[in-house]
Amino acid sequence: MSKRTRDKKKARRKKRQDRKQAQKVTVQEPSLDLAPSSPTLRDCDGCRECCTGLAIEELDKPDFHSCEHECETGCSIYDDRPQSCRVFDCEWLKGLTAPGVAAKDLRPDKTGLVPVVQNTKFGTVWTLFQTKEGAAETFEGKALIDHLYRQAPVILMTKENRRWIIHPRFASVLKKISDLTSVQEV
Repeated sequence: MSKRTRDKKKARRKKRQDRKQAQKVTVQEPSLDLAPSSPTLRDCDGCRECCTGLAIEELDKPDFHSCEHECETGCSIYDDRPQSCRVFDCEWLKGLTAPGVAAKDLRPDKTGLVPVVQNTKFGTVWTLFQTKEGAAETFEGKALIDHLYRQAPVILMTKENRRWIIHPRFASVLKKISDLTSVQEV
């Protein structure tokens, strides 16, 4: 094979690789502060959606079930609460905002959405626990989801144990995930 033929083949191969590379959509990792115990900018002020929305392994409490220790003043075992409760970082408390929505209207007990940011083997994802039916369809819910999915994929968890994934690559598409173990592992 002549040098000229080899060079042509090499150029065609390079061109194909460049085309494939150009077709790939890359999702840039958001720069989110994921350090536990990050300083809070707000107060819970009566909000206890995390107590209802999130599972507490140490208490065998599944997602979307009220915690047996939840009381009118908050948590009856607050000083002795489980480790998972101690390390939970509420993103709203840390200053989460969404364009066009007042911060007070994004509080989890108002929106019915508890936002949790996680580092997973798949990268950074937002998980929204929908504690009130239809919360994701409200103005505030849509604004929050629209804001979050631009940073990282969003997994919407519902009481019916349905999972929806909203990803920046599929801006206008909601994909229903009915039985996807990788989502359950996040």
